[in-house]
Amino acid sequence: MRKGRLLIVGHDRDAAYALRNVFEDEPYELEVALGLDVVKSVMRERHVDLVVIDATLCLGEGFDLIDYQLDHALDIPMVLVGGESTGIRRKVRSKKGITVEYCDADGYRLLAFVQAKLALMEA
Repeated sequence: MRKGRLLIVGHDRDAAYALRNVFEDEPYELEVALGLDVVKSVMRERHVDLVVIDATLCLGEGFDLIDYQLDHALDIPMVLVGGESTGIRRKVRSKKGITVEYCDADGYRLLAFVQAKLALMEA
């Protein structure tokens, strides 16, 4: 059984590591990235099963990870964490096969969500 590889992305260092800490005791390979350029590089150069993104990052004008995936023939599912009342769901939507899902900013719910998502991907 292969470990799931998660790319954790926060709008700042504290947010990224808070997300990472949710998965600290889990059997996943974790990579933390700050800044969209680093995220894009990791997505392009390494295998990633799921990108876990602090939804606050999506509010910036430079957020283009969905279009970036389409431009580079990538298909990495993304889960946006938090942002329930900030209009992120209207701004960031699935496009042409790139899956974008949403999860509350609750550690237990996020962990359960990611476990279920990776189990489905593995099946």
